[in-house]
Amino acid sequence: MASSDRSTAEWGEHQRRAVAAARELAEEGGYEAVQIRDVVARTGLSSATIYRHFSSKDHLIAAAQLEWNRTLPAARRKLPAGGTAADRVCELIHRTCVSFGRAPNLGKALMLALGSPDPGVRACRAEADELVISTIRDAIGDDLADRELVLVPLGLAWQGALFSWAHDRLSIREVDELLARTVRLLFAGVAATAPVG
Repeated sequence: MASSDRSTAEWGEHQRRAVAAARELAEEGGYEAVQIRDVVARTGLSSATIYRHFSSKDHLIAAAQLEWNRTLPAARRKLPAGGTAADRVCELIHRTCVSFGRAPNLGKALMLALGSPDPGVRACRAEADELVISTIRDAIGDDLADRELVLVPLGLAWQGALFSWAHDRLSIREVDELLARTVRLLFAGVAATAPVG
């Protein structure tokens, strides 16, 4: 099993260099631009070294997604205080959409790689998902009696909308608007079903 299945906090210099190169390549040319031979050329690492840590190009791109998701808790701390839980979650999603809109090649490459059945991708996706869920929980705070009720449907809607964007079926603006409506509907539904008193 590739050693990057460990938390990124435990990665060594080789893993970090390979992930940084994959991210740069994806930013420049999207999913197809990330090739192991080009990661080798940018890092000076051998392909054997890269494959010792990452089982595939998709695994390497998924690791870049995980690194990006590690910035989410810091982004949450910068969200404006106050407003409703729905307002805060919508703002978090909006900022994510803005980030993807600024680097569409990278964002689409990340989403396409996450669809891979590669076990290394699944491990990175699981850790990245936990970071996203934790950030959404923080944004909700105590405003919902049972915030867990919104997490799975919101996560599926978010992932589905971004996959549609990655396959050019939605614009990033449409993703942002769709998810804002989804958040408000989900939160209103949970609030309406909460026991009174």
